[in-house]
Amino acid sequence: MVIKNAGLDFFLNAFPHVEGKLGSGIFIHNFETDTLQYSNGLCEIFELKHFPKKAETHFFLNFIVQQDREPVKEQFLKLLKIGTPFDFDFSIISSKGKLKRISTTNFVSKNKDKKLIKHNCLMRDVTENYDHKIALEQKIKQLNITNLHLQEFVYIASHDLKEPLRKISTFGERLQTKIGNS
Repeated sequence: MVIKNAGLDFFLNAFPHVEGKLGSGIFIHNFETDTLQYSNGLCEIFELKHFPKKAETHFFLNFIVQQDREPVKEQFLKLLKIGTPFDFDFSIISSKGKLKRISTTNFVSKNKDKKLIKHNCLMRDVTENYDHKIALEQKIKQLNITNLHLQEFVYIASHDLKEPLRKISTFGERLQTKIGNS
């Protein structure tokens, strides 16, 4: 049996529904031909009908929120320079204006001379999980603040109760002494 890498086309034809279920998409940037192959899932993430066939970095950068652009550029340049796979998360504004959190897995393909020939990227829309994480972190902060307030209250309440209890105790001892002496 001969096993051969069928690539993106095979995956997309064999599993067209998987990307939608996973909220994911794939692109492959071929450096030799400077072309971009992409899946329908990627178009769904960015809320586009299609991407340009000619790969242009600034096209993608326009979707990335301002504060994430430089880190994304740095990771991409690092990938091109070192060729080491990496995972990276960033936020985009889709073509319809929706803020989305994206998680990527990036790796490269090299030829026999170890020259980079392709950048392969799996993108996943993790907005829902990210939003839940942020909401959970905010609730934890609120709980920590509430706990501090409760600790302060307990300290003050216990301190304020000590004096009346001491007086009751003293009064009880006097009564016992007085009753005991009678």
